[in-house]
Amino acid sequence: MDPLTAFSLFCNIITTVEAAVKTGKQLKQLYDSPNGLDGDKALLLKNTSHFRKIAAELSSTRRKLPAGAQASPVFVEIANDCIRVTDQIDAILSQCQVGGLGPRRIAVVKAWVRSRKKRPELERLLSEFQSATQTLQTSIAVASQ
Repeated sequence: MDPLTAFSLFCNIITTVEAAVKTGKQLKQLYDSPNGLDGDKALLLKNTSHFRKIAAELSSTRRKLPAGAQASPVFVEIANDCIRVTDQIDAILSQCQVGGLGPRRIAVVKAWVRSRKKRPELERLLSEFQSATQTLQTSIAVASQ
């Protein structure tokens, strides 16, 4: 075996071992998690819950104002969009949670696979979530002047 081929093989082995270690850490984190989500997804679940409460409060507060005080129904529309996005994120996160019957190790692997499959959709929803947050902040800033 020539030196270049041996070096290439060595690099491939290192890359494979690195990916296996990373996957093992993720599976261990899911296995040890009390709520069945890894740290990032648990934090995202908490943030979407808080944001949904804020959007619902904004929506209900705008409905309670007298008719003349409401500048436009824009806040209600933005709040409803925010609630829709957070509901979709929560639905994906609930699919990615460890659960079900059977051995815990198998449930962890299944949850990890579902999480990997749902990653592109979750990233798209996170982008929508950030956009909705910015729109809401901008609307509140404009309305408060």
